[in-house]
This record gives sequence, C-alpha cells and structure tokens, in this order.
Amino acid sequence: MRYSYQVSAGALACAAAVAACTVALHLFRMHRGRRFCPGPRSPWYAFLSPLRLFILPRCGYNLSGLPIASCGSLTCPECGRKLRDITQARTHPSRFRWHRPALIAIALAWFLSLTDSARTGQWSEHAPDWLIIAHRVVLGKHGIPSLNQRADHRLSTRIFSQDQIDWIIPSYINDLCNDEIPWNADSAIAHLTRIGLPAVPRLNAALDSSDYQQRQLSAHILRQILDNTAYTGFVPSDRLLAITTEGLRSDTLPFDPGDDSRPSHGLYVNNAREGMDFLTRFPLRAQPHLLRAMRSGDAQARFLAAVIAAQANPPTLFSEAAPILVSHMKDNAIGEDAKFAASALKSAGTLAIPCLQSAARSPDDQQRNTALLVLLDLITEPTEAESLRRPLQHISTIYFDPPRLTPADLNTYAPFPDFPATALTSDLAPR
Repeated sequence: MRYSYQVSAGALACAAAVAACTVALHLFRMHRGRRFCPGPRSPWYAFLSPLRLFILPRCGYNLSGLPIASCGSLTCPECGRKLRDITQARTHPSRFRWHRPALIAIALAWFLSLTDSARTGQWSEHAPDWLIIAHRVVLGKHGIPSLNQRADHRLSTRIFSQDQIDWIIPSYINDLCNDEIPWNADSAIAHLTRIGLPAVPRLNAALDSSDYQQRQLSAHILRQILDNTAYTGFVPSDRLLAITTEGLRSDTLPFDPGDDSRPSHGLYVNNAREGMDFLTRFPLRAQPHLLRAMRSGDAQARFLAAVIAAQANPPTLFSEAAPILVSHMKDNAIGEDAKFAASALKSAGTLAIPCLQSAARSPDDQQRNTALLVLLDLITEPTEAESLRRPLQHISTIYFDPPRLTPADLNTYAPFPDFPATALTSDLAPR
C-alpha cells in the first residue's frame, strides 16, 4: 500500500469510529435496564457552546428502583430534577458523546481529501515545527508523506534547533532498518551524516541492533562521520570495528535483489569494500575481529580479513592469513581473487617467503606461477628478471603485472572477487 494523507486520515477516522462504537456498545451492555438522572436543566445560552456537542451536564444519580408517582413522574433525590416520566432519564452515566467526534473526523477527512491543498501536501508548508517534530517522532516513516518531506527539508536547511534535532534523530535511525518502504534508508543516511557528531551516541547504540541492515548502515554513517571529523578527536569504538568486520561477509548490500513477494530495492553502501579501507587504518585494534573473521564459515569474510591482515602486516595474524591467501592463488573460478592474494602477500614482505616457496611447488599452474611472480619481487631488485615475469602472468587480462599493484590501486580501480557459492548477490561482485 502506498502511504498518503488520505490513507492516514481515513485510518485515523475509522479507528475513532470503531473506538466510539465499542465504547457505546460496552456502556449499553453494562447499563442496560438502568436509568440515570440527566441533571438540572441548563440555561438557554448553554446550548450555544460548541462543547455541548460532545459534553453533557449530568447528575448521574441511579434512578433505578425509585418510587414513581401515579402520573408517571419521578424526582431525583440528588439534584431535585423532576422528570415527566422514566423515558427522560439516560441509559448510561457518561457525559461524553463518543460517537460524535468519530463522525466529525470522518466528515473532515472526506472533505480534506477533496481539496487540492491536502492532495498535493501544500498545507504542510505552513505546519509549525513542533507539529512536524511530533509527527515524525510518533509515526515516523509510516506517517503523512508531506509532513515527513517537510521534516527532511527543514532538517537539511538547518531550520530546526539543536534540541529539535535531538528529538528527531531516533526516528531517522529507525528508518535504517530492513523494511518495505523504498529509499527511506538512503534518505536517513544522508540526514544522519549531515547531523554529524550529535547523532553519534544513538548510532553507537544502534550497533547493537538485532537488524543486520540497521547495524551495517549505522556503522557506515559512523565511518563517514569519522572521516568528516578527523581533527575533532572522535575515534572508532571497539563495537564499530566489530560491526565493520561483520560487514566483510557475503550479503545483499549494496543491492537487495528482493524476492517474489516484494520488489527489489537499491541500497548503494559497499560495506565490504568500505570496511576493508577502514580496518586497514586500525590494524592493531582490529586484530581480534580479523582473527574471528578468518575463522568464520563465510568464504568472503575469511578472504578479505586475510587480505587486510597481510596488508597491515601484523606478524601475529599472518600465520592465520597466509594459508587462506595461498589457497586463493589457485585457478578456482573466483574472479580475480588471485590478484588480491598476490598483492597482499607481497605487502607482507619477507614473512611471506616460506609459504610462497611452498606454493611455488604446487601442481596448480596459476598458483605456482603467481607464487613465483611474488617471490621474484621479494628476492630480486625491481628491475631484474623482467623477461622471466612475462610468461608467468596468468592472473589478469586487464593488468600487465597484478602482484605489483598497491592496495590503493586494487581498491580504487579493480573489481573485488565474486563468491557466488556463498551469497545471492555478493557485495564484492564486479559492477
């Protein structure tokens, strides 16, 4: 269903009508057969008050069981009101007419749905800030679209005060969840990144969410804020490093292919590519998370964590990373993974020589030739043995000498490998 002003107003009116009918039925069943005093007669000018439509004066005294005169009249012992007969008494003691606000709400919603201002949302331009904030906080993404758009506009144009921004931040963080509303997460990412440091405490709390997409997008925004505020002393938390490492695995980001029951949604956050760049900047603090990723059951997470470990060159992790990287130098039908493995092993320097020497004796032609290429770089001068390198290059048809690519070149210009066996749409697939 597409959310609109008519749908929201109609749903509110119907809910009020149902509530009024339910209350009326309950009162009728509870007070059936009982009569209550309507109270003293009101002066004529009391009928001019609009509240008279909804609120009635009452005495509320229970007249059941009182003696009735021969003429059929009876007198209330509480207020002295004399009734001509018992039919003038009320059947319930309530003062509020519940059905009338519901009927007025339905009529008002119907009238507004016929006006151009309501259909186009122009009326929201004149809505006060407190109404827009309250609507965004209470209804969030399920509210009136024109009011939500107005909240986005006033937030982006810095009309809201800092206190109002603090109130509205949680509603945008809720939009990061995996749901059925297209593009609301993209909009929330833009606004939360623009808010910056005031959103950091709540984004850190969202890292503990049970929703995978909300965790990953919160980590994405925190990384963006960290890059934008590099000189303010903001440093990543250990939880941010853990969630970033979690994002190295195969998943449906940056694109959700959907299924037969719902349309596909695009979400262009390359969490694995972005996570590689981020974790390489904090190799010492990320060591326990990288170690856990290299021992996980996800092939993509193991491989990328090994690449990061080798590029960062911490000796404590290389013993775990080396076997993973050496295995990816084989001809294994995974696109261009040997290129990344070779570059990472070259970055590790002399630590990689023993495992490369073992791989140089492999029966797999691609693994053997790739290991020899890296060994030539590690044990000879850069200008030596150029004639030996050319026949060994069987990794890529795009690059002349892939093992000599730097990590920055790999992440900037080359597609990441694809792991079709572990993901519907790998976030590292060539695009």
